[in-house]
Amino acid sequence: MKTNPFVRGLAAAFVFLTLSALPAQTAKNEKSRIAVFGFTNNSGDETFDTPTATATDNLVFSLRMIGLYDVFRDDTVRGPLTAAELRAYCAKNRLDYVFTGSLTLDGDRQIYALSVYDRAKNAQTVNERAEGTSVLDVFEATDTLIQAVLGAVTGKHIGFGALAFTPLGSTDPYEVSIDDLVVPNSPRSIDYVTSGAHRLKVTRVSGDTPTDVLSMDINLPESATQTVSFFLESAPVAESEPAPEELPTDQTPVKKTSKWKNENEYVMDALHLSPMDHVRGG
Repeated sequence: MKTNPFVRGLAAAFVFLTLSALPAQTAKNEKSRIAVFGFTNNSGDETFDTPTATATDNLVFSLRMIGLYDVFRDDTVRGPLTAAELRAYCAKNRLDYVFTGSLTLDGDRQIYALSVYDRAKNAQTVNERAEGTSVLDVFEATDTLIQAVLGAVTGKHIGFGALAFTPLGSTDPYEVSIDDLVVPNSPRSIDYVTSGAHRLKVTRVSGDTPTDVLSMDINLPESATQTVSFFLESAPVAESEPAPEELPTDQTPVKKTSKWKNENEYVMDALHLSPMDHVRGG
């Protein structure tokens, strides 16, 4: 499902923020380690729950897609942390940076904030914000925020494109893997895929065993949408074993206790009759 401009804007802002503001702190051959706290909705309005959750998803995916950082997500942290708390958190988890985002309300104003904590400097080195006053202002406020972040970009340029998926055949569920990053839940599009070469795989996840239906190399142009079509064959339906035949409730299976019994004796066994009962019944 395609995300709205609000969510895409926040994810893009965070990604460019990373590239422009963070020098390498770890050893020469190691990647900087980043923690992303959940993009929290502090507005008190549940309407913004989904956009903030999706913004976190897109942020983490985009940072991992870049391939320059080891990215960890921690949704357990709630509320702003002090510099001392952030430093202790980074030391405990061997992290270089912490990304945080939030949405708050100030009267009729919506405040969108992005910040980055730098462990080496023990401070928030970037703290950007944008404002809106109505739902329609979300897009304008996001554009303002992105412009402020892009103005600080001086590092490596990272381009983005998008992938669109057209499944043919059955409606069975599938998942997409881009360079081993898995996107579940049958996505119809993925925004903010880094431009350039990628290994793409589509896997049908219905049935007893996942089945790859597409595996290919792609070269995604910047600022372009590439459409990928594939055929989904329905997963085979497992044949159920026939249920054992049930006897009528007023009958009991006949057990042969001796090969010398005659037919009448088997009938009497089934009806729980003794030979005398048989005589009296006659």
